[in-house]
Amino acid sequence: MLTNLISISLDTNSLEGTIPTEIKKLKKLSKLFMQANFLSGFLPSSLGSLEYLTHFDLRANDFNGPIPEEIYSITSIVALALSSNDLEGTLSTNIGALTSLRDLDLQNNKIFGTIPTTLGTLTSLTTLALSYNQFSGSIPSELGLLTNISLIDVSKFLN
Repeated sequence: MLTNLISISLDTNSLEGTIPTEIKKLKKLSKLFMQANFLSGFLPSSLGSLEYLTHFDLRANDFNGPIPEEIYSITSIVALALSSNDLEGTLSTNIGALTSLRDLDLQNNKIFGTIPTTLGTLTSLTTLALSYNQFSGSIPSELGLLTNISLIDVSKFLN
């Protein structure tokens, strides 16, 4: 196994299938780029064991199901990009644990429910892209606490 691997970049190929649960063995992995492929299935909860992951980009694939709760335990994540998939379910309040997060891109999925107020605790956040989901309710006033934010996009978020 590639136990010293720190970066995987497989963007814009025609990769198919799922992410194997064995990815958890890549303990030193800090960057995972697999955007614009044909990857599908649920995101494995084993991703949560990648404690040094800083950049996580799976945009433009065919993943479905919820975002695994285990992802919210990777406090080193700086950029989380899961847009243009078929992810569904609610956005967990545990997202507030990602205190290093600067860029969050969850656009164009099927995420529903309310926008968690815990996003307001992510003071390093500069980009918050939640458009084209199925959120309901109001935009939390706690987003006003994001002093470093330069972009908030929640367009077409109300049912």
